[in-house]
Amino acid sequence: MSRRVLGPLTLYVLAIGAIFGGLGAWVAAEQDGLRRAVLAFFLPDDWISAGDHLLRGFIRDHRPAMINLLVSALVVVVPALTFPLKEWVSARFEQHLHRDDPDWSTPPEHPLWRQALDEGLLLLIFAALSLAALRVTVTPGWGRVGFWLTNGVLAFSLAVDFVGPTLSRHRVSPTAIYWVLFRHHPLRALGFGAVMAAPPLLAGKLLASGEGGAAAFMALAGVNTACIAISALWGTAIGTDIAGRQHPGPSRRFAIPFWLLVTSGLAVNGAFFGAAFKAALDVSPILKCTWTPVDDGFELDLPGLLDPTLTVELTVEVHNPTARRARIGENRVELRHRGQALADTALPPFDVAPGETVRQHLELSFEPRGALYDRAGEALADGMENGWWQAAKTAAGGVADKKAWTVILTLPLPSGELVVPLYDGSKPPKPKP
Repeated sequence: MSRRVLGPLTLYVLAIGAIFGGLGAWVAAEQDGLRRAVLAFFLPDDWISAGDHLLRGFIRDHRPAMINLLVSALVVVVPALTFPLKEWVSARFEQHLHRDDPDWSTPPEHPLWRQALDEGLLLLIFAALSLAALRVTVTPGWGRVGFWLTNGVLAFSLAVDFVGPTLSRHRVSPTAIYWVLFRHHPLRALGFGAVMAAPPLLAGKLLASGEGGAAAFMALAGVNTACIAISALWGTAIGTDIAGRQHPGPSRRFAIPFWLLVTSGLAVNGAFFGAAFKAALDVSPILKCTWTPVDDGFELDLPGLLDPTLTVELTVEVHNPTARRARIGENRVELRHRGQALADTALPPFDVAPGETVRQHLELSFEPRGALYDRAGEALADGMENGWWQAAKTAAGGVADKKAWTVILTLPLPSGELVVPLYDGSKPPKPKP
């Protein structure tokens, strides 16, 4: 190989290696701290260990697809950041391949802004494909399908990323690159991508196993760098061969639906994952709020013969320790007596400003269920015969015993439900300041 190729290739390898090495060393040193910092942002301190366990479980359950997507981002996005060097290597190697062809002339390169635009469009398509594959992966029952989709996205994206520069120099648009590879050379493109993706995937699986520490990250960086360097040369050779065949480009009947599909995929899946992230942001202040019943702030107005409604008056202090406003929206409040759910209702929406403590007086009216009718009826009958306070202590349900009651607030979350005990009669209340 001539020095005209080795010089750009060496610079390209050094640039890619520096990015991977720096990123790998940083993640290796900070991965535990980063994970716990993210969890601490969303969860109270007491929940971080449980949240870390759940996060590890989610990653473990979806590990194959997650590794594929991570490797895809590394071997597609990182080379895109160094696109001028990749283009330089590809152009010089294409000249080297045609060194013995006197009739071949070097195709004019696009200006730098056009190269950046083409790389950006290819990354946009890659993002749309990756989000669609991730959406399938996290859909219950579709994990296996998502795994194979992520494999396909990785393989085909690698082919587009490294065959593309040569085709682009021959005036093939980003849309036409996908058309030519998918329509005329699908097996060749997928074969190239599968071969070049295999070493990074194997290294990624070793890294995900948790073995090797910083050395595993550096090994992954080395494997990725070597594969990218080889892909730049091999992809140029494939692109040169394809460009010489003069495949017709796609018509507008392909281009327009293609970009409509890309943009709609980005919009729909971006909105889906964006909404999930926003929901997590909105919920995290609520997760960190502390709810404390105040003094004797729990009063019962038991059902009577004429009015069967049970009224509970409860005073709680809600403290928001975060820098964001905690908003209590959709919810369910459940009244329990000795662990048995007797009635339910909902709180009116309210919010707590950052850093503030709000004393909330709640007056809740419950339509009793059958079990509560039975217990209240027994207490009332015994009270009429033996006196109310004596009956309250001895009644079959202990209806008037405040220590037997609990009030539970349930908030819906994207991943399930958050249960907050507003009042637990078995625990001592917070004293007055």
